[in-house]
Amino acid sequence: MNRLLVGVTGQRSQLTKTIVHLISQELNLININMRQPFINVLAAVTGSTPQMAASLPGNHKIDLLKCTVAAFERSFLAATYELNTDYFVDTANLALAKSTAGFTETIQNLFSGHVVSNISNTREMDFIRKRGGVMVHVLHGEGFTDFHPLPAKSTDILVDAKNLNAHDRKSIAAMIRSITAANEKQAA
Repeated sequence: MNRLLVGVTGQRSQLTKTIVHLISQELNLININMRQPFINVLAAVTGSTPQMAASLPGNHKIDLLKCTVAAFERSFLAATYELNTDYFVDTANLALAKSTAGFTETIQNLFSGHVVSNISNTREMDFIRKRGGVMVHVLHGEGFTDFHPLPAKSTDILVDAKNLNAHDRKSIAAMIRSITAANEKQAA
């Protein structure tokens, strides 16, 4: 069985989260968030749970640090990359290896692979591609600047979040067919 690996990049928004969720559900993939280490630290700093921290908007003020979530994230990422440019890739690689550890073979076979969300730089995209994965770029239409705009290759899938109706089975099925076809092409 060919295990799917899908990387998702795009503006941090509810639309992007919805698309990651749809890909995960439709293809039966386990979601790994590339930014989970930051979310865990943000949860500790704000005194919240990781789930709550992941939902904080970038303009949310962190009183103890006297900065916004976005400013803290930029500082955290810069400091982390200065220490180890592969930290997030290494952490995601470990999460991929451990994601089904302890599951029985039957339960492991329920999952078709992984979707890695919050890809934010070319090193992370290369990590996905070198493992045979495909990249999905979530575009938000005019007027939206992506937080981490990344160059797309001809083999990548571009999803226009503005025009994708999350309740329209046909448009979801078309997106899933594109991802599946790109994965089969990568595997060949």
